[in-house]
Amino acid sequence: MSRVRTRLGAPRARLRASRARAGFTLVEMMIALTIGAMVIATVYTIGSSAARHFQEQQRISQVQLSVRLALDRIRRDIARAGFQATMNSALDATCGPPPGTQIRGLLLQDRASAAAFAGMVDAAAVQGDRVLITGNFRTGDSYVVREWSGNQMRLGTNFLGYRRSFAAQPMVDDSIDTALVAQTFSPGTALMARLGGGMRVWTAVSTVTATSVGGTAGSATITTTSALPSCPGAVGLEGWAQGGVTVAPITQVRYEIVNATTLPALGLAPRNANVTGANTVLTRTELNPTTGAIIDGPLPILEYAVHFDVDVFSDVSIATNPSRVQIFDDAAAATETQLRPGNIRGARISLAARTSEQDSHLTQAVPALGDGTPRVFRVFGDRDGAARVRSAYTEVFIPNSSSR
Repeated sequence: MSRVRTRLGAPRARLRASRARAGFTLVEMMIALTIGAMVIATVYTIGSSAARHFQEQQRISQVQLSVRLALDRIRRDIARAGFQATMNSALDATCGPPPGTQIRGLLLQDRASAAAFAGMVDAAAVQGDRVLITGNFRTGDSYVVREWSGNQMRLGTNFLGYRRSFAAQPMVDDSIDTALVAQTFSPGTALMARLGGGMRVWTAVSTVTATSVGGTAGSATITTTSALPSCPGAVGLEGWAQGGVTVAPITQVRYEIVNATTLPALGLAPRNANVTGANTVLTRTELNPTTGAIIDGPLPILEYAVHFDVDVFSDVSIATNPSRVQIFDDAAAATETQLRPGNIRGARISLAARTSEQDSHLTQAVPALGDGTPRVFRVFGDRDGAARVRSAYTEVFIPNSSSR
């Protein structure tokens, strides 16, 4: 009987073993696949959201860095307003023909860049000034004139200022970097010579020739566009030299926001304007201050700029209040620099730029900062969201005016 039970029980054991090896049922497989798909979808959603957020933060950080670098350059240029030139040529004692236009160390034109934002939703809120700054932006020195006869001006190459600016091998010998001399006094650059007693002579560079042989400072001769004028009280250059005759290269720097499509040579027009909108670029251009002719530029300083506002601190002292400085903003600042440029003592600058694309997740109802600087910017009205904006602010002292 035991042998029979064994034989009868064997198929049942094999059946149980077979069932144990059969794996998941169809229902179990469906549940497992559903759970797995949910896990994968969750991980993908979290990962893609994190990646999008990381990329957005990278773009924002790049915008913030670009704004700060651009603002630092503007600050340094405004601080040189009037440097070795003048804050107001109308008040100067000038020998010979006056410059072709009144020279102002700092001149503002309020909202002069509005055309660059045409067609954008938030264009009406843009504060885009144009700023003109005049001074010596090429070097930190003025240079002694050893001889000036007719159109030929010979510089004193053995004087410290010349060697400090153009030395090829400082602390080694007196050799001069003649290419740097030619770059500093490039054709078209305005020159302002200071004569003894504060008299000023304006002219411009036609050509320059600089030599340096055998480790010496050599010579430097500038051919000017106008001849040496006859100045009352001066008996030749020797008499002037006793009072100290110096000359400096003077240029005018213009900052303004332009649409990149108007400057195709820069290659900054967006590849797909339907995605980014127009690239509004803050540019820096060097001009001859007496003629307005372009010497260098325009050079891009900041892409996708949406705010550039310069206000001024002006000396409004009166007899009863001899040390009063007042802030002028927007149109009032432009008027102050136009009428009383010699009274300008400092400037307040705010600058902002946007990300290249609108973020559909960003709310549009974000108020501007107290000074009017936007925190978001809408390019397209038929799309959700807005572009993110990063800004920076600084104040700058103008020593060449404040010391007067």
